[in-house]
Amino acid sequence: MYRKEVKVEEAEKIKVFYSIDLFLETSAKNGFNVNELFCQATKILYENSVKKMNKVIEYFINYTIFIFRMLI
Repeated sequence: MYRKEVKVEEAEKIKVFYSIDLFLETSAKNGFNVNELFCQATKILYENSVKKMNKVIEYFINYTIFIFRMLI
């Protein structure tokens, strides 16, 4: 039987090296923490997209103000 396992220490090193926001031990075999992983990953993706959208909106507002000031 083939079994793939990643040691916690190795996973932590990978997390730090790649600046990963989330690390949870999971098991595909018994489903341990699988739902929690997807919930946490979805939450992080949503929060990051909101932050990026806020930056776009802030840029647009600042650009609009800049153009407006050039016109007056």
